[in-house]
Amino acid sequence: MTPDTEITPELLEHLLKTEGVEKTLRLFTDRYNAITERHKADVDAWKSGFDAVITFAELAVKSLLLLCGGAAVALLSFAGNRGATGQASLDAYATAVALFGGAAGGSVATAGFSYLAQSSFNSQKSGWLLFAEWLRTIAIIIWFASLVAFGYGVWKASDAVTLSRWEHIEILPGK
Repeated sequence: MTPDTEITPELLEHLLKTEGVEKTLRLFTDRYNAITERHKADVDAWKSGFDAVITFAELAVKSLLLLCGGAAVALLSFAGNRGATGQASLDAYATAVALFGGAAGGSVATAGFSYLAQSSFNSQKSGWLLFAEWLRTIAIIIWFASLVAFGYGVWKASDAVTLSRWEHIEILPGK
């Protein structure tokens, strides 16, 4: 009997009458069940790890958005309450706010690229998998660039606060 042999009712009846077939079927069934259970355990372990990765990625994107948006609002509020009138400090505040806004926009773009990447990964087609890798790489680069922009924005905000302090001091009185 070869793998291509057609299983007819007569052949099946003959196989079932063969001595030890029940034992062989039980062994194959037990082995199949063991392999299936191991596969389920492997998938469950992989899934919990994958879910953790997705959760941390969501947290990173949301945190960056909250951090940058909050920083922009706080800086605008601070500049407004401070009443900075000097052009140098206003320029520095504007630069910092633009960096924070750009970083917040970058975190939103990261979420969008991540969604597209995951959708492409879910298609499980070879052409889409390569596209998904590119999208994921772009999302990571945008997120990292947004984080750098946030750091640079903090530095520029610090400069703005320092400039606004010094602009109100008269160095040479009466001039």
